[in-house]
Amino acid sequence: MIDLAAPRRKDEVEAVHDELRRQILHNELESGARINQAVIARDLRVSRGPVREALRLLQREGLVEHVHQHQMRVACVSVSDLEQLYAMRIALEAFAVGITVPQLSGAEFTSLESALGEMDELAAAGDIDPWEAVHTRFHAQLTSHAGERICQELRDLSEYCARYRRLYITGEPLAWAQGAEDHAAIVDAVRSRDASLAASRLGAHLGKTALTVATMIDQDHEPATVRAAIRMVRAS
Repeated sequence: MIDLAAPRRKDEVEAVHDELRRQILHNELESGARINQAVIARDLRVSRGPVREALRLLQREGLVEHVHQHQMRVACVSVSDLEQLYAMRIALEAFAVGITVPQLSGAEFTSLESALGEMDELAAAGDIDPWEAVHTRFHAQLTSHAGERICQELRDLSEYCARYRRLYITGEPLAWAQGAEDHAAIVDAVRSRDASLAASRLGAHLGKTALTVATMIDQDHEPATVRAAIRMVRAS
């Protein structure tokens, strides 16, 4: 017998998952915060069932974790998580930039330049959410010819990096200015059709964020994995 309620439950689980994922990645649900399923169900106007299923999905993604028995919390930010995410992103995104730069059309390059101006305006106003949207579009454009599987993986990595990127923006006074300088340097390399230089500058740009946030989290930690990824991109 077909369960006519199943599609609705699936939609509810997906909606709860997406909203909680967004809150975690944007640090609205803070690192280490206890999760109250009853409050979530009330706030999102769903039953407890979809909340439990959504939390199981988030646990598989490493965004929530069990504390004991049935209690859960937002997974804590950590240098280990930071390093793995950024090392993967540096390596893959630099590779994708190298593939994309020779294939960018004039219209696509104009879109990159336009994004620079938009990010500058939003940074000056301190509007993080709109800036994030343009920033995401900018990086997606830089890798747009690498193939759908690679682009999807990069979209996921960028989203997982969002909570660390926010720590960088809110915790580093020069973050906006450094980001603008890095983005402009990448576009200059793209303008010259120098794929290797664009990839190297992209790797250094992502590495700067990772190294800064690693120090914020643990001043005594040596982020060897991120440094190795940066060196690999520079050498290629």
